[in-house]
Amino acid sequence: MAGNEYYVVQRNGVRIGVGLGANDTSYVDSGAKACGTYLYGVASVRSGCTDKWVGCGSISQVINAPIDLTATRAGCSVNLKWTDKSNIETSFVIRRALDSGAFVDWHTLGANVTTDTDSNVFCGASPAASAKYRVYARNTSLSCGSAYVEAGAFCPLDATTTNFNLSTTTLDIVMGEKGQFSYQIRPDCGVFDWIEFINNNPTLLDSVDFTPGKGYNKNSSDATVDVWAGTTDSGPATITVRVHLKPTSTVDKTINVNVKIPDPWWQTKDGDVHANGTIASWIPAIATVDKYLSLAGDGGMPGVVSYGNDLTLGVYASISEKEWQAKTAYNGDEINYDYLVNRLNVNTSSDTFTGAMPGDSGTYYSSSGKTLSGGFPAGKKIVIFVNGDVTVGENVVVPENNGFFALIAKGNLTFAGNVQNAQGFFLSNGTLSVAASGNLFTGQGGFIGWGGVSMNRDLGASTKNKTPSEFFLFRPDLLINAPKEFLFTPFVFQEVAP
Repeated sequence: MAGNEYYVVQRNGVRIGVGLGANDTSYVDSGAKACGTYLYGVASVRSGCTDKWVGCGSISQVINAPIDLTATRAGCSVNLKWTDKSNIETSFVIRRALDSGAFVDWHTLGANVTTDTDSNVFCGASPAASAKYRVYARNTSLSCGSAYVEAGAFCPLDATTTNFNLSTTTLDIVMGEKGQFSYQIRPDCGVFDWIEFINNNPTLLDSVDFTPGKGYNKNSSDATVDVWAGTTDSGPATITVRVHLKPTSTVDKTINVNVKIPDPWWQTKDGDVHANGTIASWIPAIATVDKYLSLAGDGGMPGVVSYGNDLTLGVYASISEKEWQAKTAYNGDEINYDYLVNRLNVNTSSDTFTGAMPGDSGTYYSSSGKTLSGGFPAGKKIVIFVNGDVTVGENVVVPENNGFFALIAKGNLTFAGNVQNAQGFFLSNGTLSVAASGNLFTGQGGFIGWGGVSMNRDLGASTKNKTPSEFFLFRPDLLINAPKEFLFTPFVFQEVAP
């Protein structure tokens, strides 16, 4: 530069430096960007003169790409690390491309990263997708310089399911009926692909129904699963609940199922049923007879069911075809042992009943508990009073239209386990019980237990309780053949349930 002159520096025609002395030989352009081509010029300025170029040149500055990019899995995320080799820039842009886009559709994850490391970068749109990464030494337009380093395909990163929970791991289901469990899935990272329910014992379990349907590609899921037991057999079974995670792993949990024989139950035909408290008979889904508590008789009509507290029949049964019922604890006067002893003017001064079935018609009395034995003599009308507990030890069969039998106990009245048929009128001031056994108990006539009725038969071993264990029928001929003292009210011929 010549003396008596000062100079200016221009970049692409724009003055960027002024007042340079004659001895200045360098100028640092601190505002130049890191990539692109720039035209530089130096002009001398004299007093009263315009700028005049005294020299010019050009320079193209290219940024250096970072190096040594690594991608490592860290829980549900990916950590990226690289080495900064840029000569000017100090910030970076992170971009990612997925395998679903053939690694050509690059999306920006971070546009102003100022260090040479970045964590918590998801491995794809979800952690289960494969991805490639690029780190650019540039935080503005990526078309300027395009200086980057690329990491190879990383992942797949399996989702994890530490938050996969079942409401229960055990189910008790009655044959032919439904059990339920629910599940909840909250993957720690990523998504699950779908849920599978594997029935490991199809001979015991009919189906496993997932409502509302398989949940594909969800971040979470809650649902209830219906499990239906088969109708032919009972025993242990298992269900595998398998969650398929993206992309390849699975997590299994097991439901242990116990397919049970239905509980024993009872049923009536034609006659009325009353309880001052609760009537309960769980008629199962697999019942092979009409699922009514009260079946219609020969006249086509069922009985009336009345109760004081509750009526419990389960979800598969109803009262009768007519649905005749009444909720009331009152069903007339309490016609009990003491009332009938007085009404029939029973001679209680001496014992005339020893335990054996009498052979002739008449009224018989015992001052202490007894066990009734022997068959009923056809054509007779026999009434027995026992001032104590009574056990009926043998079948009592009264031929139709050919006799009448009544057994009235001050205490409890029990039908022994071997008794399969009891016909007549049976009344207890205490509890009327049908003792436990695997024999079907069929009662015809009237059965009253003022202290309650207890039914304990169970046909599970033989019929799997597809039929009732106790069955009660109304016998009009017993009413017709009864002594006139028993005709004061039809109530005594009701069939009374617990």
